[in-house]
Amino acid sequence: QGRRIYVFRPGRWDPEKIPFLDLFCVGYMLCEMVIKEERTQIAGCVSITDATGFGFKQMRAIGLEDGKNLASFFNISFPLWLRQSHVLHAPRVFNMLFSMLRPFLSDSVRDNVVFHSGDVSTIRNYISGDILPSDLGGNGKMGPMDNQHNVKELRKMDSFFQDIKQFGYL
Repeated sequence: QGRRIYVFRPGRWDPEKIPFLDLFCVGYMLCEMVIKEERTQIAGCVSITDATGFGFKQMRAIGLEDGKNLASFFNISFPLWLRQSHVLHAPRVFNMLFSMLRPFLSDSVRDNVVFHSGDVSTIRNYISGDILPSDLGGNGKMGPMDNQHNVKELRKMDSFFQDIKQFGYL
């Protein structure tokens, strides 16, 4: 369907080393990068959240105001059409976080969140196994998740981010 797939692994985040605001800013920067693609402007994107390892350490580092800002970002604050969000390997504490955010999400965002409990192969009902990383339910053609190309592209956008930082966007 031509949609960009955005993979997020919050369980790998160490809030003792990286504050939530920095994590949020990286997500924002990735969205700025993909929204420059005309194809993504039209088709939107799909997110996959692999919540493996998400625990109380991460939960405690996200304040209510942070959650509201995150919900606002996906609801109306950024011009990127989030078509679907898939959540894999969600521990109970991640479900608690989602329950806290749910009232702040618009109906269209909330209705497009799909939790895949237990059998992650169910994600292939929505996304072809050919384009999924092998560690996220893919059939092996893509290999494991590798985002080095995104890191390189973000580094090329340094002057853009410096420019918008002057205006208080970062």
